Amino acid sequence: MLRDLFRAFIFSLFILQIDAASSYRKVPVVVAPPVLRLGATNRILVTPLSVEVTGGNTVDIRVQIHQRLTTGKTVSEDKVERGKSRGHPHPVAFKVHPDAKEADVTINIQGHAEYQIRLLVAPDLRTIHMKTDKGFYKPGETVNLRAVPITTGGHIYTEDIEYALVNPDGYELTRHITATPGVPLPLTFTLPEHLFFGEWKIKARPTMQGSQPLLNFAVSFQVTDYVLPPFVLDFVILDGDTPNKTRLSASAHYFHGDLVSGALALNCYNPDRATVLEPEFHRPLAVGE
Repeated sequence: MLRDLFRAFIFSLFILQIDAASSYRKVPVVVAPPVLRLGATNRILVTPLSVEVTGGNTVDIRVQIHQRLTTGKTVSEDKVERGKSRGHPHPVAFKVHPDAKEADVTINIQGHAEYQIRLLVAPDLRTIHMKTDKGFYKPGETVNLRAVPITTGGHIYTEDIEYALVNPDGYELTRHITATPGVPLPLTFTLPEHLFFGEWKIKARPTMQGSQPLLNFAVSFQVTDYVLPPFVLDFVILDGDTPNKTRLSASAHYFHGDLVSGALALNCYNPDRATVLEPEFHRPLAVGE
């Protein structure tokens, strides 16, 4: 008798596994973004499975989107994609309200189990390109930052962004909240006279509600008491000039041989320095000219 009960138990487990596998196979494959972008067109991919059900090789896909707004209201949208092939992904696009805080998505396909998912929202910001004018700074110097925020559609993000100066311990010392009227956006941060040396950062994040950790961006630079290495500036008077005209060739390089990056401003004086002789070449000379 115990043997019969054991066999019945094993058979029941086998039937449950078959039912579970069958139910699993009837769930459509849905690929959704980690968060929905506010005020932008979002897409999800829905793939009906290739299973034997009544209705042939095509099915209708019904997607219901219920967006809950910050005001407490709900905005609903019902989209139906008809005659879609089984086994192939089909995009379903919908616009997310700028004031939405989350959205419930329900997908119904004939012959499949109902699929439900809740998605959070975030500003329509893909990345913020940031660059400082130098890689090393001294205490008290000014950090010049250029920032270009980009949306998922490749356009300039025009909403407010918070930029913060962060010391090596993670404390935010200075903050700027600004939008991007032009590109690139110029910002300046003045370093304290007394500070800790090490890796400093400028962090950027959107100020709109719904911001996610993946929308935090940063650029790093070093703060130390560095000393610029000495360099040599060479002038060579070119041959073949007349007494009223003299051409010079200037170059600057470090003692280890690398050229100095920068520009050269040239002023000419007569021997008694009573008057300034304006050079014919008025623009700053690039190094190596």
